[in-house]
Amino acid sequence: MISAEQFEKINISHLRIDFMASKKGVGKNSRGKSGLSTRTRKVLALLVGLLSALLFFWLLDYDVNGVLKFFAIVGMLGLTGEAIRRLLFIEGEWGLMLLRTKRGLVKMDELSRWKPKLWRTFSDFGLVFGFGALSLLMFPKISKRTYVASLLILLLSVLTILPLVLPVAYSVISNLPVGSIGSRASDGGNIETVQLLFLTLLMLGGVTIAGIVGLILNAGSILYAITSFAFGGTSALASTAPGAAPIIPGKNIPLVEGILALAVILMVHESAHGILARLHKIKLKSAGIVLFGILPIGAFVDPDEAHLEKAPKLHQRDVLVAGSTANFITTFLAFALLFLFIVATAPVQDNSVMMTAYVNSTPLFGPMMLASVNGMQISKPDDLTILSSIDAEDVVELKTSEGKQITATLNDEARIISIASDNEKYVLEPDEPTLLSISFTNQNNQPFIFLGTRMGTITYSNAFKPGWGWLGAIYAFLGLAFVLNFLIGSINLMPIPMFDGHRLVGLAVPNQFAMKMITYAVAFAFIVNLLPWLWV
Repeated sequence: MISAEQFEKINISHLRIDFMASKKGVGKNSRGKSGLSTRTRKVLALLVGLLSALLFFWLLDYDVNGVLKFFAIVGMLGLTGEAIRRLLFIEGEWGLMLLRTKRGLVKMDELSRWKPKLWRTFSDFGLVFGFGALSLLMFPKISKRTYVASLLILLLSVLTILPLVLPVAYSVISNLPVGSIGSRASDGGNIETVQLLFLTLLMLGGVTIAGIVGLILNAGSILYAITSFAFGGTSALASTAPGAAPIIPGKNIPLVEGILALAVILMVHESAHGILARLHKIKLKSAGIVLFGILPIGAFVDPDEAHLEKAPKLHQRDVLVAGSTANFITTFLAFALLFLFIVATAPVQDNSVMMTAYVNSTPLFGPMMLASVNGMQISKPDDLTILSSIDAEDVVELKTSEGKQITATLNDEARIISIASDNEKYVLEPDEPTLLSISFTNQNNQPFIFLGTRMGTITYSNAFKPGWGWLGAIYAFLGLAFVLNFLIGSINLMPIPMFDGHRLVGLAVPNQFAMKMITYAVAFAFIVNLLPWLWV
């Protein structure tokens, strides 16, 4: 998250303007140097913001090269921010606006005096959840009792909650690939080995170090694909996916539910920073949000920087980790509410299973309601577990509710090589660069959500009977709160400039050269993971 101090270090001039303009003597009908009244300035700022929003969403959907689109959007947002900033006398520069307020600071002070010991335990838990068993080496003053309890919570989370982050993300974030018969992995032994290695990594290094390792490995595969492309291998680049992505309400997440989820994330994150700062008697100057044009890109609680830097490292550590800790705990709360929601809405869920066959991304036939697979009745999503028994070179017989018979033949790699129905057939020729697949979706043509952990698997339809469709908005909000709190809490602890993890890890790595190398490596991997968005 972007703090006020980090914002100000980008040589942003300090223009501390009172929004009500009372200190500047700007009244309701007063005029600035341009001769415009305050009311006129507000109307113009509103019009600029509305025009910018329309242009922003139009550019997002405009079919143009990714690099050009990126610079067009950045330029448009920068000009918008500058126009609004100058019209309303808002602190900032280069399209960035810092909106400050003192509201909420008194409440943070009151909360910091409630159960001080609990707040210290709160910070210790965040360190262990973020950095795993290594946290005790990095931050030796963690309470031993809290250390052991937090490791147990991390283990239980790894086994029961964290495996659900990705499938829920698929259901609430758009443009993610959907699995099919033709893309099913066949080597279960390798999958078990990878899962065991990842479990070990999570316990040793926590969610943050595991995330860093994942970023570095994916960055390596992206660089390999780019190198292959440079020497004539186009297929590797085309199949490379980004390892990180911007979250944009209205584009890849639902607009209203996305804004509400992000508001919760920012509120709990920044409030926790403020509470722990006041717990350790560190002065707070203000709080607020950072805008780039019309987009909120961060929030902040603004402690007295000089006071914070002079505070003991233990106190600095508590303040820096507090935001991510709050996000992790909110992840657990959102998961509990999501689970209760799924159970409570079971009677009104639509469990129909729809089937569609594709040649590449073009539908061959469907969607049609599935009735059976290899003679086994399919009446609900959980019945699709029969697909796990399908082996390479099998012939799969599918029947629709209307009696239509479809036959899919698999090769020795468990990929579909032919699809035949009552009156049509598609057969792949040897070495033909075409993908045949069959996808299974709910009544709304959306993928099912396979909530699988080592404790079992639940298949959730995320579709509702007529008259209950509004429940989908509640699921989207809870799902986004669950997924994004975890992701933002983890990424924020990475040693990347502008993130809390940069200063936090710096407290554990006093050698400046080593810290620079760590920062450069992680920041480089993070940027490389964004590169595929230039060509996908």
